Amino acid sequence: MRDARGSALEPSRRASAAAARSQRARARRRLLATLAAVITALGISVLAEKPRAIAGGADEEGPGAMRELSPPEAYRRAVELMQGPDPTTSLPYFRRAVEAPDAPARIHLEYSWMLNDAAVGTRLRLGRLGREARSSYEQVALERESMIQLDLAERASSDPAERALIRAYRGKHFAVWGLPWDALEAYRGATRLDPGWKAHADRMAVRIHHPERSGPAGGREPPSAGDDRSGP
Repeated sequence: MRDARGSALEPSRRASAAAARSQRARARRRLLATLAAVITALGISVLAEKPRAIAGGADEEGPGAMRELSPPEAYRRAVELMQGPDPTTSLPYFRRAVEAPDAPARIHLEYSWMLNDAAVGTRLRLGRLGREARSSYEQVALERESMIQLDLAERASSDPAERALIRAYRGKHFAVWGLPWDALEAYRGATRLDPGWKAHADRMAVRIHHPERSGPAGGREPPSAGDDRSGP
């Protein structure tokens, strides 16, 4: 009799166990979906931030005082900070400087340099060397804004040599981010405006097609972010 009852109850137990497993699976899927939504929202939120907020720190003059600075005044302060111990503190001043409708190409270019430095640079934190940006989201947002500033710089320039420099710096950015084909196209674009950049295009072509033969090449280098520059 017990065996008969046990046999009769067995399908019910199996059905209950299957229902419990299905319920747990649905709960896991809901949890994973929630986590994915949170991560996506966090990524979108970070990417939407202003570059200086991503780089860390606040505008040293305060948001109200920053608005009182004229773009030329903000640019002069940006250059001072750019050459100091923490160049990323120049970012809010560059952001104010490029708000001028007639901001020259070199200011957009210098802002781009500093954004890229913040994206790929390193600094000591608690005795350990780490990225300047605190996450991959921050790096992407900073580099995206850096590329936008290069676009604005080239649009603001009518000088072929200056436009070539801007394209060459775009190539350098692509190379740093591991995009050699994009870097090659940028260097070729610079060469079309100024043949002095041909060595960079040739070197990048060698790196792509013959990586075992790649090495230093002649030709000019785009200036570093710490170089002295005149004011607007």
